[in-house]
Amino acid sequence: MLRGHSGAFTLAGFLLTLAGTAFAQNAGTAAPAHADGILNVGIVRYIRPSPHEPVIEPTIAALKARFGAANVATVTLTMDELTRSIRDKKVDVFIASAGFYRFNVIHGARDLVTLASRAYPDPNHGDGSVFVTLASTPFDTIESLKGSRLVAATPTGFTSLRIAQGELAARGYNPEKFFRQSFFTGPGNTEAAVEMLKSYKADTAVFRLCWLEDYLKAHPEENNLWRVVEPKPDSGRCLASTDLYPSWIVATTPATPPAVSRIVTETLLAMPETREGQYWSVATDFSTIDNLYKTLKIGPYQFLREWSVTRFWETFRLPIFLVIGLIVGLIFHSVRVTQLVHRKTRELTEALARETELKQEAQQAGEHIALLQRSGIIGQMSSMIAHELRQPLAAQDLFGKSLEKILTRAGAGEQTLSVLARMMKQTERIAAIVENVRNYAKVKTVKRTRIDLRSVVERGIASWRASGRSDKVTVKLTALEPVMIDANALEWELVVLNLIKNAAEALATTKDPTVSVSLLRNDAGNFVLTVADNGPGVPEEKLKAFSSPVTSGKTNGLGLGLSIVKSIVENHGAAIRFRNHPLGGLEVTVIIPATESEATAKDNV
Repeated sequence: MLRGHSGAFTLAGFLLTLAGTAFAQNAGTAAPAHADGILNVGIVRYIRPSPHEPVIEPTIAALKARFGAANVATVTLTMDELTRSIRDKKVDVFIASAGFYRFNVIHGARDLVTLASRAYPDPNHGDGSVFVTLASTPFDTIESLKGSRLVAATPTGFTSLRIAQGELAARGYNPEKFFRQSFFTGPGNTEAAVEMLKSYKADTAVFRLCWLEDYLKAHPEENNLWRVVEPKPDSGRCLASTDLYPSWIVATTPATPPAVSRIVTETLLAMPETREGQYWSVATDFSTIDNLYKTLKIGPYQFLREWSVTRFWETFRLPIFLVIGLIVGLIFHSVRVTQLVHRKTRELTEALARETELKQEAQQAGEHIALLQRSGIIGQMSSMIAHELRQPLAAQDLFGKSLEKILTRAGAGEQTLSVLARMMKQTERIAAIVENVRNYAKVKTVKRTRIDLRSVVERGIASWRASGRSDKVTVKLTALEPVMIDANALEWELVVLNLIKNAAEALATTKDPTVSVSLLRNDAGNFVLTVADNGPGVPEEKLKAFSSPVTSGKTNGLGLGLSIVKSIVENHGAAIRFRNHPLGGLEVTVIIPATESEATAKDNV
């Protein structure tokens, strides 16, 4: 051990070591480990043959050359024995697998160098394990090995079992319950494992990386006898069933002075490659081994197998939060449901009251529409009758005056002329009555004011919706900003109502009936009111008939509604067009000239 008589690394010894180091570096002579101490090197008992074995002898030789052959003592120990020696500070430096080293970090072990080679130059990925079976067995996947019989060297070896267990755990299996039965032949006794496989006493064996390749070099006749289970595609020169981990390491213990650790590191890094291409390098990532031990709950993570408040919290923290969240959610849901019940009850009461109110509004709207219809029809019929009677009355007046002249020239009697005169008087009276009716109709339909046509259209749509006849028909409006024209608002509301009513009645057998109303301006600057439906349209002959004075598209219709619309439109200097839309349905377009819409209202006959 590198200690003085008092068991401490004295200042004198430390200075002597530094002096020896400097001398060795400059003069090539051996550097003493300590004034009177020995560098104790522990070597873990490994399975032979091993691909790493050729580096052991040159490593010991290099240390002896640096510290002096008499100052270096080596001892080969089992893993348990070496662990106790590290813990009891009976070794200064040890050579073992990286897995064994990480297992003893809790005892103060510290890595110095890690083995690398030309085949595996990355010291972070230089060792692994392989599942081997007879090629004649059905075990060709790791999953197929579940429930089989395993043979391995030791139950605690890093490459002989732990790495393989880590691969099983990474695939979601419980490594301790994966195999039906496990056999252990002891360190270095690979021949027994081979014989158990050949005699079908075991189904699969776990060997270190490159063992099979070395075995087949010695037994080429068995080249087709063996199978590697699920070899990794990136395992390098040798087949591996697992991920790769750092390989062998040289590490120090708390018994080793820092200056000696530095000398050991310098010495090993300066070693030339062995004949097999092996050399010492520096690994930078041992987290893969730490994660492996954490997954298996061994070594530094053995405590994970024991329950405590802390571990319980760490293990079930997420489920605890989920349960708490569920309880809080249920409480919130209960409160929320209670609130919703109260709100829905209130809304239902309000809805019933609103329904009663809407029924009243619908009834009033229906009466309003009927009144508009009757008013329009009366005005239209009055205008038509007055207009049509003027011509026969004028002819009757003319014939009467002609008859009077004829009778006068013929010398008719006074009584005959008196009767004719009275008849002529009654004709004049009838003409006056017709003129009065005509004037009345003219007053009812021509009086205009400045109105917002968009508001009138919206009011007409609202009246239609309130009428109760629009439950299954959707009315959509696309309109400009306020459209100001000089017109009679009542008449244009009647136009909108009639057009929407006719469109809605044409959709009785249409799925998703929709009436589209738009009020836009065309390229000529005129306002365009369009009412279109998505129904089947109308035949061409009926489309032409719509231009007649009194025509209806309905079987029992009189055509008065459409006649009223055309009359109102024409009285305002506008034009109305009918066409079947290319995508289906009838489209009615009312074009209101800009000059008419922007002019001052005038009375005209």
